[in-house]
Parts: sequence; structure tokens; C-alpha cells
Amino acid sequence: MTETRLPPLPSAAVEFNVLHDALAAGDDPLLAAAKGIAAGRGEDLQGGPSLSGKSKAELLKIAKAEEVVFADDATRDDIIAAIEGKRIADLLGPDAYVIAEGTIPADKAPDATLVGDSQ
Repeated sequence: MTETRLPPLPSAAVEFNVLHDALAAGDDPLLAAAKGIAAGRGEDLQGGPSLSGKSKAELLKIAKAEEVVFADDATRDDIIAAIEGKRIADLLGPDAYVIAEGTIPADKAPDATLVGDSQ
């Protein structure tokens, strides 16, 4: 049996059924924790507009509105990864800037110095 290690959870309500279901579905522990915390707050992980099906121009507007910083030559996938990374970090706190392997492909994970401080 494989051991699952969760990141430190804030002292906020966590919806453990959502956390459990996300882990059972194979989500990375960091992503599962973010989903459980969001659900505990009565929110969802999106924390903003859906990123699905958006053009690069639309993603740039969302990133600007959410104060997400990324490289000038970022691709559409890079922008999505940066937005998702910041949304997770905003839920889990500053320690979540270390993107767990599997949450976002390593070559797509935003650099912690580019994402900015969530506080």
C-alpha cells in the first residue's frame, strides 16, 4: 500500500469527503487538499472563471484580473498552469508554492518566484 502525504492544512474547515473522493480518484495530494479546503469554505477550486475552452487572450485577461504573473513567452498551457497554481496556493497558503509532482506537469509548473505572494 502506498502512503499518501498531504501538505499542511490550514486551521480552517476541510470537507473531508471531498478530500477523500479526490484522493480516491487519483488526484495529487496537493490538489485534493485544495479541493477539500475550498469545499469546506463553501467554494470550489475554480476560485474564478473556468479556464476550460478559453483562448489565450481570454486567459491573459483572467490572469491579469487574478494578479498571476508568468513569463512573457508563456504558452496557453503555461498560463493555465500558472493560474491553477496560484488558485491552489491561495487556498493552501504560501507553503503550497511547491507544486507537488503530478499536480501540474513539471515542465508546466510555474516558478514560485513568478507566481507571487498569495497574501
